[in-house]
Amino acid sequence: MNLADIENEHILLQPRQLYPKLHADLITAARLRGVTLRVAAEVLDLEALMALVVIGDAVTFVSEKLWDPASQVSLLWRPVDDLDLYLSEFAVWRQEDEDTPVVQALVDSAKEARRRL
Repeated sequence: MNLADIENEHILLQPRQLYPKLHADLITAARLRGVTLRVAAEVLDLEALMALVVIGDAVTFVSEKLWDPASQVSLLWRPVDDLDLYLSEFAVWRQEDEDTPVVQALVDSAKEARRRL
């Protein structure tokens, strides 16, 4: 599947205010391939967004980590071959807490999760 395959579909996205870089990267990636995405709405609640997709109102983009929960409902998931976005996630804490046991446990947990990817 390529971006051009969904050019005429209504697209739902999570709000630009929450994910401005992701929005910009997604729109830019499409434009670089000559595709204009028809963003029909921005939906804050992920469950509501997925419900709108389930009833056939639109399509959306999700990361691979959301595929397992999405597969539990009547959704199809297909990789978009020409959409090369890098999505990163960060753990954040106060600088003065750097050496606390709680932060060390968070860092260890994040490292373990990354190894599983």
